[in-house]
Amino acid sequence: MKTILLCLNKLDIGGVETAVLNQTIELIRRKYRVVILADDGIYRQEFEKQGAIFIKLKYVYQNSCNKTILQKIMKIIDDYKVEQVHIHQFDCINPSFMACLYKKVPYVAYLHCGIMNVYDFFEKCIPCYRVIFSLYFHNASKIVAIRESAKKENINKYKVDSNKYIILKNSIDFNKFKVNDNKISTKIEKFLVISRLAKEKEISLINAITLFKKYYKINPQARLTIVGDGAIKEKIVKEIADIKDVTTMLGARKDIAKIMATQDIVVSLDRCILEAITMKKLAIISGYDGLKLLVTKKNIEKASNENFGGSNLENKTSDSLVNQLLKLDKKEIKNIVENNYKYAYENLNIRKNIFVFDNVKNDNIQLDHENVLDNFIMLLDMFNDYVKYADKVYNDCKHAEKGYQKQIEQQNIKIAELQRIYDKLKKFHLDKIYYKLKKIKSFFVFNKK
Repeated sequence: MKTILLCLNKLDIGGVETAVLNQTIELIRRKYRVVILADDGIYRQEFEKQGAIFIKLKYVYQNSCNKTILQKIMKIIDDYKVEQVHIHQFDCINPSFMACLYKKVPYVAYLHCGIMNVYDFFEKCIPCYRVIFSLYFHNASKIVAIRESAKKENINKYKVDSNKYIILKNSIDFNKFKVNDNKISTKIEKFLVISRLAKEKEISLINAITLFKKYYKINPQARLTIVGDGAIKEKIVKEIADIKDVTTMLGARKDIAKIMATQDIVVSLDRCILEAITMKKLAIISGYDGLKLLVTKKNIEKASNENFGGSNLENKTSDSLVNQLLKLDKKEIKNIVENNYKYAYENLNIRKNIFVFDNVKNDNIQLDHENVLDNFIMLLDMFNDYVKYADKVYNDCKHAEKGYQKQIEQQNIKIAELQRIYDKLKKFHLDKIYYKLKKIKSFFVFNKK
C-alpha cells in the first residue's frame, strides 16, 4: 500500500483542516495509506475515524531549522515508507520540506490562503522564511493553488515556472457531508454564521451580523445562530448585544452538517459557502471587505473561482440583499439551491479535484548528496545570525534617526521663533523709517509753501 504524508499545523476546526479531511477520505477510498503529521486538536477523531494514522508533532515557530524535528520527520518517512508528502500550511514548511530534500521524496506545496501579502507577513515575523520560501517553492514537484489569484501572487514573487502549478478549487465529499433529515427551506427565518472568531474574519462577521439585523427589523421571526470561537469572541458578543435574545452562539463545533440542516440560509465565507451549497441551503458571501452576493446559477462559477471569498466580486449593500431575500418564494428558493447543488456536484466534487503523484520518482530536487542540505542548514543559521545583527543595526539606526529628528524639530522651532522675532523687528524698523520719511516730506512741503 502506498503511503502519503499530509502535514498540517494543528487539527483544529477550520477551512484548511476540513479540506484536508475531504482529501484524506478520497485518498483512503483510492487505497492509499494516509499519515497525518500535526499537533493534536478537536478534529483528530474525525481523521482517525476515516482510517488515517495520526502522529502528533508540534511545529515550532523559530528562526532556524529545528534539527530534532527534522530527524523525527525523516524517521517517519523511513518507518512508514512515505512516497510523497503534501504540505498544506506555511507553518509546517520548516523543517518538513527539508526532510523531503534529505530523503528525495516528492512533495506538493499547497496555497490555501486567500489573504494577499501573507508571504511578507511570514518573512517579517520569521526572517529565515526569506530564504526558505524560495527554496521551498522551487523544489516542490507541484504547487496546488485553490484560486487563480494565489497562483499569480506566488509566481510574481518567486518566479517559479508556471507549468509547476495546478488550480484545484476547494472541493467536498458529497457522500460524507450530508444528513438524512436535511430539507430544502420554504422560508427564510433561520440565519447561520460559521467562522473562526479571528481578527482576519472580523469584517466578514460584522457584515453578516449587520445583514441579519436589517432583515430582523422587517421580519421579527428571524433568528441568528453563530458557530465558531476565537480571539475576538468578546467583540462579537458586544456586536450582538442588541439582538442577544434572538441569537445563539454555539462555539466551535464539529457537527456542521447537522447544524446546517436546521437552518434556512448561511452567511459566511470560503468553504462554509460550499458546505451550505452541498446541504442545499441559500448562501450569501459575507466578504472580507464588504457583503457580496446571494450565490445563484448566474454567479456560482465566478464566485467559486476565488473559493467563495468574494475578492473578485462587487460589494452589495445590506439593504439590497435584504430586498432580494424578501422577494424569494418557495419555488425560487428551490430553484436556486438545486442549481447550486448541481454545479457543485459536477465541478467541486473531491472525487474529481484531487492531486496525487502517479510517478513517485522525484527528478525535481537538485541535490547531489546530503552534505548539500547540511551546508544549507549551516548557511541558514548564518543567515539568521546576520538577520539578528542587521536588525540590531537597523533598530540602532532608527533610534539614532529618531534622536536626530528630534534635534532637527527643536532647531526648526528655534529658527521659526527667530524668524518671527526678525519679522517683528523688521516691521518695527520699517515703520520707524517710514514715519521719519513722512516727517521730512512734510517739512519740505511746508517750507516750499
